[in-house]
Amino acid sequence: MPNTSAESARIQQIVDDVLERRASGQRISDAEVLASHPDLSAALKVELRLLGLMEAAASRAKSRSSSSAGATGKGASGSGTDTPTVAAGSGTRLANARPPNVPGYAIEGEIHRGGQGVVFRATQIATGRTVAIKALRDHTLASSADLARFDREVRILAKLRHPGIVTIHDSGVADGVFYFVMDYVEGETLTAHANTAKLSIRDRLLMFAQVCEAVHAAHLMGVIHRDLKPGNILVGRDNQPRVLDFGLAKAEDDFDSSTTAMTQTGQFLGSLPWAAPEQVEGHTDLIDVRTDVYALGVVLFQLLTGRFPYDVNGSMRAVVQNILNTEPALSDTSFNEELRTILRKTLSKERERRYQSARELAMDVRAYLAGEPLLARRDSFGYLLRKQLRRNWLPVSVGLAFVLLLIVGFGVSLSLWRRAETQRIRAEEQTELATKEADRANAEAENAQRETKRAMLIIDYLRTIMRSTNPGDPQSAELTMRDMLARAHQGLQPPAFAEHEGVRKELLATIGATYLSFGLYEEAAEVCQEAIEAAKPMGRVEVAYQQNNYANVLDNMGRYSEAAALYKESLDALIASGVGEATIARTENNYANALANLGRIDEAVAHYRLALAAHRRKATGADDYDLATTMSSLGCQLGSVGECEEAEQLLREALEMHTRLLGEDHSRVGVDLNNLATLYSKVGRYEESLQLVEKSYRIRCDAVGKDHPDIVVMLNNLAASNFRCGHLRRAEELVRECIDLQRRTTPDHPELCNAMLNLAVFVATRGDHQQAMSLANEAHDLILRTVGPDHPLAARVQFALGTSNYALGRWEEAESAFTEVLPELIDNREVFATVAAATYIASMRLQRDDPAGAEEVMRRANEVAMTQTHPDFRAATSDLVSAALAARQGYRDEAREMALGALPEIGEAPYFFDIVSTTVRIAADVFERADMPDIALACRETAACLDDKRDALADDVNSHSMSTAP
Repeated sequence: MPNTSAESARIQQIVDDVLERRASGQRISDAEVLASHPDLSAALKVELRLLGLMEAAASRAKSRSSSSAGATGKGASGSGTDTPTVAAGSGTRLANARPPNVPGYAIEGEIHRGGQGVVFRATQIATGRTVAIKALRDHTLASSADLARFDREVRILAKLRHPGIVTIHDSGVADGVFYFVMDYVEGETLTAHANTAKLSIRDRLLMFAQVCEAVHAAHLMGVIHRDLKPGNILVGRDNQPRVLDFGLAKAEDDFDSSTTAMTQTGQFLGSLPWAAPEQVEGHTDLIDVRTDVYALGVVLFQLLTGRFPYDVNGSMRAVVQNILNTEPALSDTSFNEELRTILRKTLSKERERRYQSARELAMDVRAYLAGEPLLARRDSFGYLLRKQLRRNWLPVSVGLAFVLLLIVGFGVSLSLWRRAETQRIRAEEQTELATKEADRANAEAENAQRETKRAMLIIDYLRTIMRSTNPGDPQSAELTMRDMLARAHQGLQPPAFAEHEGVRKELLATIGATYLSFGLYEEAAEVCQEAIEAAKPMGRVEVAYQQNNYANVLDNMGRYSEAAALYKESLDALIASGVGEATIARTENNYANALANLGRIDEAVAHYRLALAAHRRKATGADDYDLATTMSSLGCQLGSVGECEEAEQLLREALEMHTRLLGEDHSRVGVDLNNLATLYSKVGRYEESLQLVEKSYRIRCDAVGKDHPDIVVMLNNLAASNFRCGHLRRAEELVRECIDLQRRTTPDHPELCNAMLNLAVFVATRGDHQQAMSLANEAHDLILRTVGPDHPLAARVQFALGTSNYALGRWEEAESAFTEVLPELIDNREVFATVAAATYIASMRLQRDDPAGAEEVMRRANEVAMTQTHPDFRAATSDLVSAALAARQGYRDEAREMALGALPEIGEAPYFFDIVSTTVRIAADVFERADMPDIALACRETAACLDDKRDALADDVNSHSMSTAP
């Protein structure tokens, strides 16, 4: 194996040269190659042996797929359109990996054997979930490039979260074998599925658009796939296509030496038949998202025709020349001109003339399906002429010279004719100009007349509503805004405005928005649905606008799945219709809000970034309300997944911009303050967070009143901030007020779960674990009724139940709960909860003298703990359990040092007293058995200190309750 990246690159270039020379028919032996490079003999010998395996594999199975996804393998090989024949070296390397003994997983069998290794089907023991495990081949066959690519695939997949991209769940080394765990997807490759299911052209295009959206999501995260092909796109039983195999992907943060070695200029990476011109030429500095767009074009051509856009069989040199110079064979297809235009633009040899993003390609495909105008346009005559001149300069030049002779001979006659014709045209233009001015004046007059009539209709309608109230009537004097809105709504029932549905639609939308602003969600939903029906005769765009309004209501009601689906439908319609970018960006932002509420954070972030880019283009450096709103939303979600530096920058900029636009006491500024407070709490700036959320609460109450449903979130955050600052009694008072308000206004809202879980933590801190369990069970029932068991809130409930059982000494129930929820906490990036759950599992395993089991779970806890933004007493508790494990394994000096470092910080814990003291007492028992009585004593003293804090808090709460009782 080479010692440096330079040697690695040199070896790879030598092997590539050998491969190409053999492919062109030259006979060159391994001995000749080794003799020519004696300084690299040892490493080259390994690589040449691998090359021999590749060539042998190619001769046995020329069409073998190199997909590494967790699939059953249906359609992965045997499809002539997926993998063409390319001379020498197109087959995959033989993998020599064996099933590794991966902790926590039971391997059931082999799925696929590919170039980097083997993919196995497995079951996660704790959850029963079926997964796929990809294991790198044995190190005796793995080159440094293979290891680097495998590691890069793990890192890239870890940051990509999208329904169209396979998800990674875990990674590590077992039995000396590198592995990672990912989704198991049972299905077929894209083209195989399309053929098996006999999909229509329309259905193929719809599925292809989904693939483009997934690729675009990866691009937004700075990842270029570089190996897109049907074999790396799997369609599961749910008909969702998923992009796989990021082993050759390029990430924007790839700056390490191994990556550089693998992407040297002049070196080709990818699958040749699907590669873009800049890719086959080895111009790695030119590879960007448009390279993937080209590959998508080849995939689309295959999907629609069953063949490639040009000949990709034969020698490597011939295939490369076709990719560089041969235009796609569109003339002999049955497509209409618009579909040809899409393919022509996607497969342009020049990057600048392709779609500039996969999203643009998806938009044009959907526009084609909707019968809407395309973004792409046919190439101009000038461009086609220039291209022909470059490629065939001699015959084209001769032809042009002949044409020029004809033009000169015809020019004299033409000039005489044009002189007379100019006089006639001038006279006609004067008449036409006068006609156009008259038509424009008539149109403006008609428009003014329509607007006047519309305004009069609205004024008459409002007068009717106002006349329905009698100042002398005591009942009228007591009318509320709710009553007035109800009367206004009633006045719009058919046959009112029968001949003016547009006016009726606008009034319904206004009433719906007013209901929403007052927190009257049920009434708002009813009116918005009527507005959608009223908009239907006016076309798809008007319906999309009203759907957006209704989705906003559903989102506020906590009906997140319905809101997301409706936002998506509205967004697709607006994109297809070609409305302004600002309108699309606002809808994109709203859709992202719903995705975030569903816990689909990575998808939400991708859509926020799209909206942000559009708003920045519109604002052109000026203050803009929509821009600031999207920055605040994006910052909030980035903070939730640990991207705290970018999050703070966005949140501060949004707050400052909204303050300049609206004033410091505006309701929207209150929302921004709350979002920034949430981030500060996450990074441990608790006192600053409390100050911000108190100001936010005051502003919001002044704007909407203390009984508005929007205040629920503010109250809950205010309670949590007080709790983290040690104001435990005040925190409990606030969260109970929050729950009371939620039950009075929106009792079936998922946000109530958050408040109940906070209260469960608060009462558990003062030792009332039975009440904490009751609250957690109630939250669990609400989650099942509202957002379902897969929502991140469900994992938090499971964690809460585990902690209560743990504090009560119910070890079996606690370990079962923690073990089941741990993978979900990791997937949801709940850092503190992940570390805590793993720590508690390890402590229980140590208590029953299972050091191997404890070590396995502590390894996971320590990996996650490295990502903590502000380690505190919870991290110290994890360190203490690691110290107890070290003591059990005989490393007493290390254990002593770790324990003495952790105990003082644990003793300062401001909450979670019972749970932490339970862990400390278990550690004390382990230290006692390890013959370290002084450390055991220190642990017990720390636990007693935590018990005293718990009792003091309970006394404080109880005495306050008695003093305030009637």
